[in-house]
Amino acid sequence: MYDWVAQDQNVVAVSMNYRLHLFGFLGGTAVRADGTPNAGLLDQRAALLWIKRHISEFGGDPDDVTIAGESAGGASVVLQATAWGGKSPVPFKRAIAQSIGLYPLPLDSEIEGIFNNVTTAAGCPSSGSEAMKCLRAAPLSALIKSINNVRTNFLAPTIDGPNGFLPDLPSRLIAQGKFRRGIDLVAGHMTNDGRNFAGNPKNVKTDADIVTAILNRYRHMTNATLEKVLKLYPAANVSGSPFVDNYDRAWTIMQDTVFGCMDQHWANATRTLGRKNVYAFRFNVPNPVTLAVNPWQGVMHASDVYYLFNGATGTTPFFAPFNITQVPVAQEIMQYWTSFTRSSDPSKFKRGYSPVWVDYSRNRRIVMSEDVGGSGNRTASFVETIPTYEQERCSFWMSLNETRV
Repeated sequence: MYDWVAQDQNVVAVSMNYRLHLFGFLGGTAVRADGTPNAGLLDQRAALLWIKRHISEFGGDPDDVTIAGESAGGASVVLQATAWGGKSPVPFKRAIAQSIGLYPLPLDSEIEGIFNNVTTAAGCPSSGSEAMKCLRAAPLSALIKSINNVRTNFLAPTIDGPNGFLPDLPSRLIAQGKFRRGIDLVAGHMTNDGRNFAGNPKNVKTDADIVTAILNRYRHMTNATLEKVLKLYPAANVSGSPFVDNYDRAWTIMQDTVFGCMDQHWANATRTLGRKNVYAFRFNVPNPVTLAVNPWQGVMHASDVYYLFNGATGTTPFFAPFNITQVPVAQEIMQYWTSFTRSSDPSKFKRGYSPVWVDYSRNRRIVMSEDVGGSGNRTASFVETIPTYEQERCSFWMSLNETRV
């Protein structure tokens, strides 16, 4: 795998591990008093600092580090850039954020409820100086029991105070310029990232089904906001609507809220602050293994990972061979990524058949596409201007605190 990533590109590829679930993201009053909120994010920062200190031993340049992540990894990239409200230096020069997947950050009351559930399941007091001491001494079986007693998406990064790693919602930190500004950026998403998160189209037929899909993830959204959302994504029978049916509306809402707008939000803020090496993308080639099972998913979430990692499927078989027109897609995205990693310009070392990836000025992005039916010597990639209606929808979501991202 690492040979594939680093193949003849003059880069050193490094992966990292960090604590998850309650081991990485348990929060609350007791944790703040006698522990560390957002420990998983601090694990990531420790790994990045290790790379900064030691990568020269592996032939790398400690002053030329690029971080990259997909989905939760893309969210981690954002959270490392917004760490401590941008006040602290970052141990990297560039960032690649793919399908930024931030969970809604829990409210303080929810965080305390989670902590109570965990301590109860583990047989520990839920408050006081003994709570953390008891959790640390609890057997693994008790902690596993407590894990099964908590909604997984409640154990997410938490706002941990004005001097903490995450002092506010990431969307607000970015809007206020409270992120590390000297970072060159590539950010984008899949054409149909949201379909996995809207569910199967056979279950989304009405406005009520759309609202259910939204509330399954964004539990704090008010009725007034939901009414605005249904108007912002008008029904197919409304004049000028770009949607073909209610499922089309539902998955587009999930696309924008979960993955499609945070990259635009960050790119806009970075460009506004004068950073020129900012690039946006839309990946438009599906993972064929997943597509064969669920064709309704289209260019589904994480499709780019299949091409970036040599046909990695995310299921069994773990790898699948490319067909003749998929090979140039894989070569193109690898070349764009490593070119950006080496030079802050994805086009400097691009494939000869690939279009020049223009920067984000004037809201332009590259659309990586397959030359379906071709001879395998090119892609069908092109540059597009982000549609005005997409920009307007993203402005709405990124100013809305009810999504808690």
